[in-house]
Order: sequence, then C-alpha cells, then structure tokens
Amino acid sequence: AIDTETSGKDPRCATLFGISLSVKEEQAYFVPMVQTDLDGISTEEVRSRLNKVLSRNLKLVGHNLKYDFAVLQRNGFDPQVLYFDTMLASYDCFGDWEFWNLAAVAKKLLGVSVRRYRDIVGDGETFLDRPFKELVDHACSDADVALRLHGVLSRELRKRRIEQRFVDVTMQVERFLIDCERDGVCVDTRRMERVRDAAKIGVDALRASEFASAGVEFDIDSPK
Repeated sequence: AIDTETSGKDPRCATLFGISLSVKEEQAYFVPMVQTDLDGISTEEVRSRLNKVLSRNLKLVGHNLKYDFAVLQRNGFDPQVLYFDTMLASYDCFGDWEFWNLAAVAKKLLGVSVRRYRDIVGDGETFLDRPFKELVDHACSDADVALRLHGVLSRELRKRRIEQRFVDVTMQVERFLIDCERDGVCVDTRRMERVRDAAKIGVDALRASEFASAGVEFDIDSPK
C-alpha cells in the first residue's frame, strides 16, 4: 500500500512531504522527501532509490490513488501498476454511503479511528508546522489502513460477485483518467468552434420561431 503526504488537495501544485509504504498489516514505513527531514542523504538520491522500487511490477494499493499517482508522477516517480483503489472499491460495494474519505471507510469497515489531515493541521498550517513524528504517524497509519481495507474489500467484492467488474471497468477507468491528466487530451479547437457556431445559429433560429409564434419578444430563459 502507498500513500503520499502533501501540502494540499490539488495534486498539480501540492508539495510532496513524503511517501508511506506498507507491505504487512500494522507495519508501515515513511520516506521523507523534504531535505530538512533527511540526514546525510539528498532528496535526489532518495528519489532515485525509491523510483527503482516503484518502477517494478508492484501491485500498488491505496485510497484515492488517482491523487497519489498524479503527485508521484509530477515529482519524477514512475509507479507502474495501479492495482486496487479502496475508495472506489468501497463505492462499488456500498454506493449509498454518505462519505468516502479514508477515515469514514475505515470506521465503517475496520472499526478503527483514523485522524484526518484537518484533525492534525490547523488553518493556515501544513505538516511542516507540526512535529515530524505527527507527520510520520499519520502517513504510516494511512498506508496501513489502506492495506487492511484492501483485504476486507477484496472479500466483499467477491461476495457480491462484482470483483471482475471492478477490475475490468472501475480500475480501468481510473487508469485512463490518470493517463489523461498526465498526458493531456488532444482537442480540435477549430472543430469545436464550428460546432459552437452551428449551435448558436440553431438556437437563434429557435428563438426567432418562438417569438414569431408568440407575437412578441420575451425572456425565453426566464423560469417564469
């Protein structure tokens, strides 16, 4: 399981503070990505060594992995296998829940309380304003809980007989969206302009027809 700790919710501009990893339940590790948190090693060397791990054929698990992959790719990492998103799996299994954040899902399925970012970091603060141990504990907790949720949700998907649909549809769509966000989407602007102009002509013709039928011009967009 993998989780990124950053300065904000927008993966396009958030600063990466570190990466947490968990390969065994109730055990996780945190890798800092801020130079002041490192001792005797550079962030470039950390990135190089960690990238070798993430570039392997690892089945990566996490909660809202689209965010984590966007952050990782923007910071020079190349994770290969987006395997299982616990947020999407919980939605496929329990679509009528009100909240899908990690804390809410963990409480419902594991019966554990997870401290959310806003429970630790005050307004106008980031994790850099808090003791380093709080950052490490929070990051490791998130990775561990995601790994534990993977086991529970895998069984739930099989129980509901929707495991293959989750693999073939849900996860495929997430991979497609990640690629689009990374590579961008080709847009034919000239064609869009032609469609827009044609639509405007059609709308104007319809308006004129309605005004002629009514015998008077009026605000056709008014709900009245």
